Amino acid sequence: MRNEHCGSYWIFPDKESVLTANDCARYAGLTALAPFFSWSEWTHSCYACTQAQVDNRYSAGVSGYFIYDSGSFVTVPDSPNPPPSPPPKPPPSPPPPLGSGLIFPRYFCGDISWPVATQIRDPSDCAAAIAKTSEWQSTAAYFSWSKVTQNCYACTGIQTADRVKRNDGFNIYRTGDYVANLPSAKVHFAGRGCGRLVAKTAPTAQSCAAATAAAGSLPYFAWSEINSFCFACAEASEESALAPGYDIYLSEEFPISFEEIKHWMKQVTPLSVWRDSELRATGFAGVHQRQRTVLLASRAMLLLAAVASALALREWHARRVPERGSGRAQLEGPDML
Repeated sequence: MRNEHCGSYWIFPDKESVLTANDCARYAGLTALAPFFSWSEWTHSCYACTQAQVDNRYSAGVSGYFIYDSGSFVTVPDSPNPPPSPPPKPPPSPPPPLGSGLIFPRYFCGDISWPVATQIRDPSDCAAAIAKTSEWQSTAAYFSWSKVTQNCYACTGIQTADRVKRNDGFNIYRTGDYVANLPSAKVHFAGRGCGRLVAKTAPTAQSCAAATAAAGSLPYFAWSEINSFCFACAEASEESALAPGYDIYLSEEFPISFEEIKHWMKQVTPLSVWRDSELRATGFAGVHQRQRTVLLASRAMLLLAAVASALALREWHARRVPERGSGRAQLEGPDML
């Protein structure tokens, strides 16, 4: 079975020792007593697979994994052929159509004093204006546009994270949903999250795809440009967890070099060797909820600090006024007549 992956146990952690599929077959058949195994010529990683795991296999084209029959290596040990492929799985749901990129209604992001364009009557025109501006082509994954002022503002991920509420018709949109040649146009399920946290510092969707390949070549990944968190997903759908700021991508749409995978293999532990407690602790729902809690707590602390500063300023001002009044009264007293 070509370009597919199965298994949940990394048989031989020393990847450099599993140099061929024949070596992997020896470990799978003799050590794990598994009827199948999955092996990649790129990563030299070797997984034992049960029949159930083969039935639930997933695409792994980005890492060069093939699934083999352990028994076929007994008769043809030097150049085994994978068993015939079963009927293909149904294709995944199509990505959302261009023009559906509204993610934060009644919010503003960007520099209010520096619009990219004015007199823009439609969000698609705003996205087109950003795509034509060399300064913003590669950095403005989001934009803010108002149907009231008709002003268009480009936003980086950080500016989108620092968004503020506004009541003058502003909304925040995803640029790639309007401009097909941008990386964010590859979004498969917008505003959704899934999987397990594998990296906290993935600066681009491409790097998250490489981290996902290093973690086990899962077919989907969820990534947020706002905080650079990267989740590897075994499955995803339109019913995946609702998470503004996150998007789900299809791994096979991101061509990845072996060098990119090697970079992340030094930082990412394959999911197949994680303990159950680690898998539970890194699930998307839990991590996303903790992020929201921290964000809300930070905003509450900032609000309390602002209120405390305002009260302190008000008290200081109240103390200063009587002092000034008493001084004037003294100057105007009988001794001054």
